[in-house]
Amino acid sequence: MSLDKQLEELKAEYINTEPFESLLDYEVWSNKVSSLLYFDIDSSTRFKSFSGNAYVSWRMGDEEKANAFIKRSVEILDKAIVEAKSNAEAKEEKTPNIPVELIVPPKVTLRWLIDHVDIKHWVIAFSILITVFSTGVWVGQSDIYTKIFTESNMPNKSERE
Repeated sequence: MSLDKQLEELKAEYINTEPFESLLDYEVWSNKVSSLLYFDIDSSTRFKSFSGNAYVSWRMGDEEKANAFIKRSVEILDKAIVEAKSNAEAKEEKTPNIPVELIVPPKVTLRWLIDHVDIKHWVIAFSILITVFSTGVWVGQSDIYTKIFTESNMPNKSERE
């Protein structure tokens, strides 16, 4: 069951039992509401404050103040229901990120690559190119390369035939 539906059920429970028969009934109800207000810290804090004031007023025998605090906490519940509904609607409206298929043109040009390839891929490609070229120059100047591919080790044209 969605959060806004749960909050609406608690609101209906309040309407059906108004005023609460005892402090215990109100405490049970307010604890249920309070546990569902986790999505909005401000509403949760304000609801707990008003319900705490209602507890104290009720225990002190000031039923009028207690009912005023209970009504304020119900107002916060009403706002939380609206917020929960708007959050649920926003989640429904949000479309999932479906990858868009890239259409390759009939002729891939350098301009197309520049427009469609991320800079990080260009950096990686040039790094690999420079690394391969540098490695080739280093190997070409090494002693192993010169020993293997010197003219004396290479067969003459007449020896190959």
